[in-house]
Amino acid sequence: MSNVEAQTPALQQTMLTQNDMDTWDRYWSIESSGTNEYTGPEKDEKRMLDEKISRRFKETVVKKPDGYYVRLPWKENFNTLPQNKEMATARLRSLLKQYPPEQLAEIVNTFREQLHQGIIEEIPRTNRLSTRGRTIHYLSYHVVYTPEKRTTPKRIVFDASAHPKGRPALNDVLHQGPLMLPNICGVLMRFRIGTIATIADIEKAFLQVRLHEGDRDATRFLWVRDLTQPPSENNLVVYRFTRVTFGLNSSPFLLAATIHFHLESSPFNSTIAEQLKDNLYVDNLVMTAESREEAMKQYRETKEIFNSLEMNMREFTSSDETVRNHFDEKDRSSSLQVKVLGIGWKANTDTLTIKCTIRSVKKITKRNVLHINASIFDPLGWLTPLTIRSKVFFQSLWNKGYNWDQPLREEDAEQWKKLCDSIAGFQKELPRKLVKKYSEQNLFKFTDASTMATACVYIGNNGVQQLLIAKTKLPSIKGAHTIPKLEMNALTIGARLARTTYTELKKIVTISNIYLFTDSEITLNWVKNKETAKEKGVLVSNRVKEIYNIAKALIKESESNSVTSIQGKTQQIAPPEASLQKNSNITSGGKVRNSFDLRKIGGHWKRKSSL
Repeated sequence: MSNVEAQTPALQQTMLTQNDMDTWDRYWSIESSGTNEYTGPEKDEKRMLDEKISRRFKETVVKKPDGYYVRLPWKENFNTLPQNKEMATARLRSLLKQYPPEQLAEIVNTFREQLHQGIIEEIPRTNRLSTRGRTIHYLSYHVVYTPEKRTTPKRIVFDASAHPKGRPALNDVLHQGPLMLPNICGVLMRFRIGTIATIADIEKAFLQVRLHEGDRDATRFLWVRDLTQPPSENNLVVYRFTRVTFGLNSSPFLLAATIHFHLESSPFNSTIAEQLKDNLYVDNLVMTAESREEAMKQYRETKEIFNSLEMNMREFTSSDETVRNHFDEKDRSSSLQVKVLGIGWKANTDTLTIKCTIRSVKKITKRNVLHINASIFDPLGWLTPLTIRSKVFFQSLWNKGYNWDQPLREEDAEQWKKLCDSIAGFQKELPRKLVKKYSEQNLFKFTDASTMATACVYIGNNGVQQLLIAKTKLPSIKGAHTIPKLEMNALTIGARLARTTYTELKKIVTISNIYLFTDSEITLNWVKNKETAKEKGVLVSNRVKEIYNIAKALIKESESNSVTSIQGKTQQIAPPEASLQKNSNITSGGKVRNSFDLRKIGGHWKRKSSL
């Protein structure tokens, strides 16, 4: 073995910092979106807890003339939460030393403005020790500067995960709450369906949800009266939030639950209410329409709904100039080049920009390679032909036993530099619109495997297909798999992606046929002959079973949504690089050699259906 210290992945994982883990968690949540294993209904325990949290929210939420008031979703161990004042004071002392006077003055102005708006309130010294049975906790915070963001170049971010050693953080004693956000990949796919696109966002969304007076002391934080003096007890100012703040793990749930509660309990147009539920991601609204009249109506009804919520929906822009001019000037975005959930969009040309930016690092280590991989935002997998090589390289570092912060050997470092050079700077514009809303379309899933599993989805009809989404998965480093088994994994990913894509698009597109393609005769035979698959081991048997379960679920769901067939076939597939290296689309690819039929599985259906 080389002089590189060998460690198992499990041992090396413990050397990751919390920031590393957060970065990697965010990356994999998007990377695996749409391809998670299909397991049917949620586990009963999680479902029951989510129902309990939702029920508690509905029992305690109160609507007043100035907006909605909510309670924090406390866990049973909330009484173990420390006050955390010492840590908050230490972090404040560090912040005061870190920033120059002009930036500290900006923080003063922010707090002064929030105090004036009633977002925060000061706790007099005489009341700071009076608990009245309430939970007291002091939050730490830091400042994030993002000059490229026109509306929020500076954000004060509160850290509800900070805690003394051996004691819980505020986030540890709060339920995160059920996930009520739509799938980000689904929102982006729907953004590409429709002739006219419109986006907007809620101004300071979390701060528009009022916090019940009984929970406010858990969101205290510190500042100083005199910036020239240290944060002594006499110089400290204690504030607390009157609103839900970003940084609490339950904030996304509380915001989404409040909006959903308002939509469900008020007599709004059911169509626009459903569109808002499906296409509002945290505070970002993404909508499409087939006519100017429809787009203008969406704008008017959306403004009415959020005005009644005491929330300001703003920064509207549209791909249609007439629609843009219809927006009130105070609601209209001044920029036509914006980000839509992280993807660049030029509204005036209605084009999306995909690009690959690689930051340079002086020291090439496994940790830095991980961060660079995770920093490439590609939720729909359009950059897969480029980024797959960097993922394979990162996996190879595990096999070579590198420590997290150990510099790579010269030959590995040189290989990484060449990879970065081949990826960095890539940029391509593509039309936002794929097909019209409410049109009849087919879905084509292509799967393939060599050293990794790949699946991509095209949408189209009448001989014209457009790339919608692509996903990849590297094989485990724990053991070797044969190519047919990797093909089986790829086909399963394709089936999972088929269900996800159909579920996300079924309300706005009529899916007539769902085709699943593989170039592996062996894999196809395993799926066609379930008994034979059982003889090939647990992996093959489980994958075949999952594909059948997905097929049955799709068939059952499609009976009320006009899907006429779900088919699987073998076919020669063009290499995925074609979509980036050439200005062409992958369509039929070759002659169909075989197909299999699942019409007889699980009972009788009204429509002829096959996979």
